[in-house]
Amino acid sequence: MRLKKPNETPWTKSALQGDICRNYVAGDLSPTNVAGDSIILLGGENMKNSSSINKFLGTWALSDEDNVEYLVTLKNDQIKISGLDTSDGEKLKITRVVFDGKELHFNSICPSTRYALTHVFRSIRGNTVEHEFTRVEMWKRKKAEPVRPANAAKRRG
Repeated sequence: MRLKKPNETPWTKSALQGDICRNYVAGDLSPTNVAGDSIILLGGENMKNSSSINKFLGTWALSDEDNVEYLVTLKNDQIKISGLDTSDGEKLKITRVVFDGKELHFNSICPSTRYALTHVFRSIRGNTVEHEFTRVEMWKRKKAEPVRPANAAKRRG
């Protein structure tokens, strides 16, 4: 795993928001071939000269009773995130880690349930981060034919 400069990657913040998760949920990817593990720094921030990542390091959970926790570490200028379902020990697949100097973004996939989430950590103060997450699901229409607008019936009569 190595740091990538922004101009080395075709990914953008919009691409981060779930394209790999959507493919996984739709069944196009398996847990063993999901791409990930590269660290991308938006804005060209140099990790050696920055202490801003330090506020995100550690183990994060909603509460002591929460079943999911994320561990954020830094080794050799590389950010590593691991996710764990503490109720059964299942490891989450973490992909698309991006740190822009203020926010830490990543995707997670739970292999057993195929739940795919996009995450954003924002440091609030001290030992508190705001954790925004979005669940990515593929929905299917119940009926194949389109539904007629409600006001169409009123126009006829």
